Amino acid sequence: MKILEWLMIVFMLAILILIRPATSAALVLDIATSKQVYNAAETLEIGGNLSNNGAPVPDALVLLQVDNPTHNMWVIRTLTTGQSPTGPFPVEVLNVTATDSNGRPKDLFNRGEDAGFKVTIQNNAGSPYAVCVMVNLFYSNGVPFKLFTIYSGTIDNGPPVVVSMWPIAIPVNAAAGQATAHVSILSGFPNATGFPYAPEKTGTFRIVTSDGGYVPPASALGTFNFTIPLLSIPPWIGNYSIYARTRYGPMIALGNVTFGVILAGDLNHDGKVDMKDIAIVAKLFGTRPGDPLWNPVADVIKDGKVDMKDISIVAKEFGMTTNP
Repeated sequence: MKILEWLMIVFMLAILILIRPATSAALVLDIATSKQVYNAAETLEIGGNLSNNGAPVPDALVLLQVDNPTHNMWVIRTLTTGQSPTGPFPVEVLNVTATDSNGRPKDLFNRGEDAGFKVTIQNNAGSPYAVCVMVNLFYSNGVPFKLFTIYSGTIDNGPPVVVSMWPIAIPVNAAAGQATAHVSILSGFPNATGFPYAPEKTGTFRIVTSDGGYVPPASALGTFNFTIPLLSIPPWIGNYSIYARTRYGPMIALGNVTFGVILAGDLNHDGKVDMKDIAIVAKLFGTRPGDPLWNPVADVIKDGKVDMKDISIVAKEFGMTTNP
């Protein structure tokens, strides 16, 4: 009797294994940065690959989250692995518009002025959906300057829903040109269990004048990439965390990576790059190990000499200070 019971248990386990739903074992998401540590004057480069049983996935959505060293979200973007899926999507963002204080469309904003944003959401499913809608604002040079939640709650099936936010301050030192609002609709954040419901929508507005805007590099099928010029950001010095998550059919995959940012031109370690740092590297220009004046602090790129490469880094970071 015990043998029969044991055989029955083994048989039932085998059946459960055979009929279990698809898991994320075959779906693999790899993500990496081009460097482990960046100088504040460099460009952050994030790249990733998504494969299913070793084959590139060309039409998936990847939700990307970047947290700064203060553990606050800095970037939320919905990226594609080469081409955007066609849907249908249970919920989606139909459009995004910059507005004035009365909710009327507005294109041109001055530095230091307040802006508003209006987003239209559609529930295509037959039942209510809990969603979070995030707006990430980027300058024309590709630098993010504001991230905020424009809606968090349930969207019922029916007519499109319009949500808005006012005021959003345009910094007084904002980069001039055509800025972009990237809007993602998601179930939650990727550092938990969140994934994107649909491709992101974008809207543009101008700060003072337009210069055409920043165009990110194209992605090969099965890959995604994202770049941020760190030079224009008052940098948070320290370690950043990146989280990525995707759902492709019934399968889910996730990845994460960390990187650091340093203010390499701050040679005297006072939290800023100014004439004192310029004076240090200029005084030691041309020196190498063994020279009477040699000081490795001026060898910014650590190649055993102080030359124009080191001066260039200090010059690029001149005027930058660390965020508290």
